Amino acid sequence: MDEARQREDGAHECACPKGGSGRVPSGRPEPQSRLLEGFGMSDKAWKQFERRVAAFFKTERNALSGGNSKLTRSDTLHPELFIECKQRKRFAAVRLWDDTKRLADKENKTPVVCLSERNRPGFWILVHSDDLTKL
Repeated sequence: MDEARQREDGAHECACPKGGSGRVPSGRPEPQSRLLEGFGMSDKAWKQFERRVAAFFKTERNALSGGNSKLTRSDTLHPELFIECKQRKRFAAVRLWDDTKRLADKENKTPVVCLSERNRPGFWILVHSDDLTKL
């Protein structure tokens, strides 16, 4: 343990997140979820989000999405839609949607944000999942 100091109780002291030692007093490694505390999202948060999205589209989460899957690189196993799930602390497009919702609420309307890039055909539609049935 070059950068850590061994303590008498078998654990070591180091600069682990939230003062954690990386080991419990018995000397066994701490669970990964404890080590991820303090770094924003835990290991399970993004998986739970992918499950919620999959359930919304009446499919299942692809446990091995990305390059590890033999079926699809999509985050779900939907037969027709390629669904990419991204969960972040903030998205600029969502802040725009929040502003639009405040205006729409004053007129009892459903907020819909449409995004376009110059010299690119078509556009993107941003609607909250709760509002899809209203369209």
